[in-house]
Amino acid sequence: MASSSETHDTTTQFYKTPDGATIAYHVLGAKNVGIPLILVMGLTGVKEDWAHFAYDLSRTRPVCVLDNRGIGESSLSPPLPPFRDPPQLTITQMATDVFSILLHLKWHRFHLLGMSMGGMIAQQLALLLRGRDDCECLSLVLLCTTPKAALRGFLAQLHAKLSDSLAVNVAATGGASKSNLTADEKLKLQRAMIESNFTPDWCRANSAYVDTLIQNSAKWKRPIRITVQQLEALSTFDVTDQLHLVSTPALVVHGLNDQLINAQFGASLTELLPNSRLLTLPNVGHMMYHMDDGQTATAIESFLREVEGGARAHL
Repeated sequence: MASSSETHDTTTQFYKTPDGATIAYHVLGAKNVGIPLILVMGLTGVKEDWAHFAYDLSRTRPVCVLDNRGIGESSLSPPLPPFRDPPQLTITQMATDVFSILLHLKWHRFHLLGMSMGGMIAQQLALLLRGRDDCECLSLVLLCTTPKAALRGFLAQLHAKLSDSLAVNVAATGGASKSNLTADEKLKLQRAMIESNFTPDWCRANSAYVDTLIQNSAKWKRPIRITVQQLEALSTFDVTDQLHLVSTPALVVHGLNDQLINAQFGASLTELLPNSRLLTLPNVGHMMYHMDDGQTATAIESFLREVEGGARAHL
């Protein structure tokens, strides 16, 4: 695991999309010669949330981490008159943003990794890239994600609470959608959201670490209206009848104690992807790389090298 004392270039760079959104990104390990890897974050996540995991993966290759539009240092496209708000987020739009960054970086051969909602974005992008001869996605790595999403349990409760907070404020002010939650309510909600990524036992055993994650989370822009839009975008995601078309080698990784997306969905994903394998992690929750002592990063690096070896053999 990369230590906090290691020096990495985390200078934020920005790309303006054709529709006027701004996508913020970092490239770690830019001077490394390995085939590059792009990481796509999930619900409410920002590029900094990859933390040591991204640094570990960048030891042998360039790794791009980005903020999905509207969150972190990225911005939405401008409203289209007569609307006062920008267009609603969609999984497809966020997938095209990732592709725009790949083109901007001139990464024509790359590995694609997505986590949770980011895994849905990655699946959508893999489908969009079929048949293109100007770029090659060598592998697909899908962490704690699903081929078909729905708002269940905590996510359904979260959507209801946040949507209500926006609706009440719009009704009261007649203005654009902003939440009426107090600072204390937002902090409690942030704690609940972060703790849902782990297991109760792990949170109790690592309470100081969880507190640090919560403090760090507050450093970055995570608008409630964007969280609601992300939830609504993923709630209609369903590529179960299309994934058989994706022949890209895929590694699916899922924690067996995932409270947000049950491990059965990782198994379903593996069954639907014709060239995939499944790695399950006992006693690990949703945000696996904080809990697994480096097992996920090690497995991914091994998988990427195996795929690259196979690609060279077919040249």
